[in-house]
Amino acid sequence: MLFDPFQDRRKGVLFTVNPAGVQADAAWTENQGQDYSYDQVWDSDGQVTRDGWMALMAIPFRSLRFRPNVADWGVVFMRNFPRNSENDYWPRVAANISGVLTQEATLKGIEGVTGSHNIQINPYVLAQNERTLETLDPLNPYFSSRHLEGTAGGEVKAILKDRIVF
Repeated sequence: MLFDPFQDRRKGVLFTVNPAGVQADAAWTENQGQDYSYDQVWDSDGQVTRDGWMALMAIPFRSLRFRPNVADWGVVFMRNFPRNSENDYWPRVAANISGVLTQEATLKGIEGVTGSHNIQINPYVLAQNERTLETLDPLNPYFSSRHLEGTAGGEVKAILKDRIVF
């Protein structure tokens, strides 16, 4: 999904997911493509079915920047079909017209939502337990004792006045 919340047809936000539910997001700039250093908090899931696959994406409004009290956004839905070297779009994106966002559809009815001004805190905890097969003496291999390590931390992202991100 490619959103153009400001409908300027130049910059957007791209959200992608694959059949395993692996997600990616990027800032999209027309004629320059994707910048995957863009990083938002959102959820996705994918499931392979007997007819193909399906995906579920939950993108919080607070992860996006948009003008308040504007109910219409630009949108383009894309599907990549690698085994056929095929890209499908809705609405149709013609190859003889420059740009994707210049051909976007209008997503109507986004009302009563807020976002843009927020603080996101993402804590994490990591643990590792390692046991290694020691083969210094090939006639007497043995497992090393367990070695447990842990670390904790987090990330904070704050957006002020729609322009300052730290």
